[in-house]
Amino acid sequence: KIESLVLGKLSEEQQRIEKLRRQKRRRSRKAKLKVLEVKRRHSEKKRLRSGPREIE
Repeated sequence: KIESLVLGKLSEEQQRIEKLRRQKRRRSRKAKLKVLEVKRRHSEKKRLRSGPREIE
């Protein structure tokens, strides 16, 4: 019974550490490009929403 408690705590700690490692892991090049593409599309959408600008 005590052993299962100790192992449970160890496992919990390892899971927490692994979660942090996954969050800090660098994105792949493909994933980075995908994120940048989404950002570019979003900024384009925002730019088109703004009203017409006057030309002097």
